[in-house]
Amino acid sequence: MPFTFSHTAATLLFKPWLKEQKLSYTGLILGCMAPDFEYFLRMNMQGDMGHHFIGIFLVDVPLGLILAFLIHTVIRDPFIEYLPRFLKQRFIVFQNLNGLKYLLNNFWKVVVSLILGILTHILWDAFTHKSGFVVQLSPLLQQVIHFGQFNIPVFKILQYLSGVLGLLIVMICIYKLPKHPSPNCQNEQQHQLQRMILYWGMTLLCFIGLFGWKVQFDAISIQSLIHYLVVGIACLFWSILAVSLGFKVMKLKP
Repeated sequence: MPFTFSHTAATLLFKPWLKEQKLSYTGLILGCMAPDFEYFLRMNMQGDMGHHFIGIFLVDVPLGLILAFLIHTVIRDPFIEYLPRFLKQRFIVFQNLNGLKYLLNNFWKVVVSLILGILTHILWDAFTHKSGFVVQLSPLLQQVIHFGQFNIPVFKILQYLSGVLGLLIVMICIYKLPKHPSPNCQNEQQHQLQRMILYWGMTLLCFIGLFGWKVQFDAISIQSLIHYLVVGIACLFWSILAVSLGFKVMKLKP
């Protein structure tokens, strides 16, 4: 789970079909993370239906479609508009697209892409998690390696190494995205900065409120840190969603 975003690196496996527009970037990217969405929805590490076959259709695909709808209709435009310049230059090309029309016209393409992404996540976890079917069948992956006072199973080492590698691949892919100049003129920069501060300031306040309401701080441990991370990611998403919706309702357009 700490490396949920690393799973999106698996979209590179489908690059030829993405170039030919036979698959959906939205569906694949969300699908690669979808089995972990249940944790973020619950705001804890309980429940793993999303990692089982039946959960693909009962949990992962429905949550992926809902999230795709929210991203394209509520979150995307204000979120991209108020990103730091380094990121905004690379993502601004995705602003103001008719995402809802795309989802409706390409519904089955998105669903198939979601399922393919979900399968890559489950297969990845099969080699890197204790409950993974490959780990259960492989004594080698269950073998414990001793590092001083630490005893770490091989599958856990694979989990950390592949997770870090996945994040690096994602960051490199983002860095290599073509840059596009912002359409804002010089006179609008001050107003843009004010709106940016308002957007992220409100997001921060919402995050602090949600996180403080949900978390009870106990003794620090690996498990508690993972719990805080799950809650933090969930609270950040809900905060961005709420503030983006507020900007839409109040017509605070980028």
